[in-house]
Amino acid sequence: MPAESSIPSAPSVPSVAVVASSTVQRAGAVVLLLQVGYVLFLQLAFALLTTDTGEPDTGTGPALGPLAAEGAVLLLLLGAAAVLGRPALAARVPRPVRAVALGAVIPLQLYVAWAALANALDQGVEPDSVLNVVMVLLSLLAAVAAGLGIRGALRRGPGAA
Repeated sequence: MPAESSIPSAPSVPSVAVVASSTVQRAGAVVLLLQVGYVLFLQLAFALLTTDTGEPDTGTGPALGPLAAEGAVLLLLLGAAAVLGRPALAARVPRPVRAVALGAVIPLQLYVAWAALANALDQGVEPDSVLNVVMVLLSLLAAVAAGLGIRGALRRGPGAA
């Protein structure tokens, strides 16, 4: 019988792919939070900076449908950002819920990337087109992060982020 070695084994080191996936997911969470902040900033700016037309109120207030849809999208983005950015929180969310929420983020991000790209192509070379290109890249990053989050949720079990 060979003698057992008294040399302690080296601690396991996460692979480069695991570290890269985790980094992309956290970066995606930051992008999603930036998008939420951007939408809230624009809503606040439009509410504060629009001029009063002086027209009489006809009693037909703003439609709640678009506002409710926007609120649902913002909650979806906040939830996805929390799941991608906080592995401890992701561990408490059931896998199917994580997969569906992150799966809903992917087409939303692809739409944002497509809309920003279309806007950039419609304009000439201007500062706005540079911002649109940055928006495209960040939206694609968020979509990839959501895809990695889905893969992790489906592969590794309930505690996967």
